[in-house]
Amino acid sequence: MAGCCSDEHKPEAVSNDVCCDPNEAIKCSSATASTVNAVAGSRLSSFRIAQMDCPTEQSLIQDKLSKLAGVDKLDFNLIKRILGVWHNLPSTAPIEEAILSLGMQAEPLSAEGQARIKIEQMDCPTEEKLIRDKLSSVPGISALEFNLLQRVLTFSHTAEALPAALAAIRDLGFTPVVEDSATANEEAQGTPRKKAWWPLALSGVAAVSAEVIHFAELAPDWAVAGVALLAILLCGLTTYKKGWIALKNRNLNINALMSIAVTGAVLIGQ
Repeated sequence: MAGCCSDEHKPEAVSNDVCCDPNEAIKCSSATASTVNAVAGSRLSSFRIAQMDCPTEQSLIQDKLSKLAGVDKLDFNLIKRILGVWHNLPSTAPIEEAILSLGMQAEPLSAEGQARIKIEQMDCPTEEKLIRDKLSSVPGISALEFNLLQRVLTFSHTAEALPAALAAIRDLGFTPVVEDSATANEEAQGTPRKKAWWPLALSGVAAVSAEVIHFAELAPDWAVAGVALLAILLCGLTTYKKGWIALKNRNLNINALMSIAVTGAVLIGQ
């Protein structure tokens, strides 16, 4: 029996079975295909399409919806058989009808939108794990995507779930800022912001000076401690803040361990 990925596939007779050969599974991965770039003001509607399991159906749907006025971008996840449509239509009826004309059924998902959240304190996997664990208990939140370089979290949500998600992130001690499509596009095209280098340099000089003064016995212990504290204040406060957030949420991560170790060393004069 010919599979639906063959040249004989017809829109009127779409199989419900997984049609792609296992050796071609990589082609049926969650690859994204877009008609055009999403524009400001677009909203995301997601659909589950049981018959969409290989690039043949993806091509059919893409060709059909690309001609529909008001559709800006298409996101395909063939593994989960989910289609995301960025559009500015008043309702999703035209989208569902267009897909139905291909012999496929588009089932709207509960997620009504996608949020892009800027979190300045999120810059390493430690914060990602804290946020992921926190949001896992919030109903209506799915498809979390973390961009640690841009410090941006993107997720799908129901209408009532977004305020709860923002409150959960604030409970961690982070400051979430919701970005719109226009802001996201400008930031993606802009030059990444660089951190000031001088606090790190001064902190390094202070740390080395403290060691030299201590081993050469050039000053009393209180002076050595003062120089060491200067190094910590210049470059260690961020780690202390993250360590406190981790401890407050009962997570003994690297920031918490480093904070405890440095505090102990200072207290015993080391």
